[in-house]
Amino acid sequence: MTKQPSPSPSRRRKRVVLPDWALILLGIFFLFATIGAAFLVYRGVRNFVGGLGGTNQTVVLPETPKGNDPDVPIVTPNTTGASDTEVIPETAGAGILPNFAIWNGTDRVTILLMGIDERKDEQENGYRTDTIMVITIDPVGKTASMLSIPRDLYVDIPDFGKYRINNANYLGDIYKLPGRGPQLAKDTIAANLGIEVDYYIRINFEAFVTIVDEIGGIDIDVPQTIDDPKYPDANYGYDPFYIEAGPQHLDGRQALKYARTRATAGSDFDRAKRQQDVIFGVRDKVLSTDMIGTVLTNTPALIRALAGSYDTDLQIDQIIGLAQLSAEIDRSNISGHVINQSYILGYETTPDGQQVVILDIFGFRELRDELFYIPARPQYTKEEILTKAPEEGAAIAVLNGSGQEGLATEAADYLTAKGFNVVTVGNADHGGYTASVLTDYTGRPYTVAWMLDKFQLNRGNVFTGSADDTEIDVELILGADFKVPSY
Repeated sequence: MTKQPSPSPSRRRKRVVLPDWALILLGIFFLFATIGAAFLVYRGVRNFVGGLGGTNQTVVLPETPKGNDPDVPIVTPNTTGASDTEVIPETAGAGILPNFAIWNGTDRVTILLMGIDERKDEQENGYRTDTIMVITIDPVGKTASMLSIPRDLYVDIPDFGKYRINNANYLGDIYKLPGRGPQLAKDTIAANLGIEVDYYIRINFEAFVTIVDEIGGIDIDVPQTIDDPKYPDANYGYDPFYIEAGPQHLDGRQALKYARTRATAGSDFDRAKRQQDVIFGVRDKVLSTDMIGTVLTNTPALIRALAGSYDTDLQIDQIIGLAQLSAEIDRSNISGHVINQSYILGYETTPDGQQVVILDIFGFRELRDELFYIPARPQYTKEEILTKAPEEGAAIAVLNGSGQEGLATEAADYLTAKGFNVVTVGNADHGGYTASVLTDYTGRPYTVAWMLDKFQLNRGNVFTGSADDTEIDVELILGADFKVPSY
């Protein structure tokens, strides 16, 4: 360790009162991590309660978290800060449910998902993360990806030095750093993997077990037989785990064992893939037709499972908005990835005898950029693009960066003739662009798709920007590769 920060002064957070639907939504949201079923649960509960009316019902979260340290972050969602959602007024008689929120942001959203081995009979000030997963959603391209990070990845934790990555959450908590463990975990991922994380969700495994049980278990197609006689129990002994290859129905405890065991040849890499399979298994179950009734029937048990067992900096309206957004993402547009042997330089043993994994950052960079920085292209039919692109009414800027005089005017005239709204024609910041660049500032997917197809633009040169300081919706910088199409 290169530095040990001093503990910050003790601060107790204000009690937050949440309605029961919010706790359910948080738990379901964790399980399939922005993949979509949470919105269906929310919508079903909204309609159900809307017919009943009645008074508000609330659940009071614990004043202090598990453990004996009042400075460990209280497990409540953040209630401050900017939101990317817009609230739509509810219809009359909506009962306890909130206004309906939709996601308006066009920037990619990245969420760090952490599972901690928090045991009921232990009083700890911090926990190492047993599961680390980064979820990313492209609201324009309507795609989502999951990236699992091995817990033994050897990284430089800011201000501490070289550790396994699963120590970041632990160190941030026990030293009471600003933002505690989740913020240090975010900073560690940004510093070592080059991934900027927007939000986090942290949950313990007991809540996972209970929720899976309450939805009636999940179905998994197990790729290989697993025999783990040394699977650890909660008392530092063994609780053997055995499962045969083929279709299996797992209860909560079995699902947790299946996700956590390392008794296969691929060890942590196989484990990460199984964790993603479990998430998809929960998604499939929640999307089944009888799920709404199950959630409504088992609301009290779900509340008990979640109270005091999760921690997030997402606001409630953001969770609803993201769940609604993710409900629009087709399963074929959701991908799972693991930092596995393809992105590993090798293995080392630390001075204190720990086996660690060394990342090949250059080999990993292409996957990282594909998942987190290159917007996915929406899959539209040619008829949809031709019809809806001009209807979006995008304010388009055409800037000449090619060094070829008059090219911006030609391109602007072409766009205008096709029914588009070109509001700015001029020169780019320089004339040395070898390739054209397209930036979508406000979410005009059909316009972007039309330009990609018609102008044969390079997919890697399409970006999502922020509209805070511009009135332009779409900006096209013409490079040396640009050619005005024939009519």
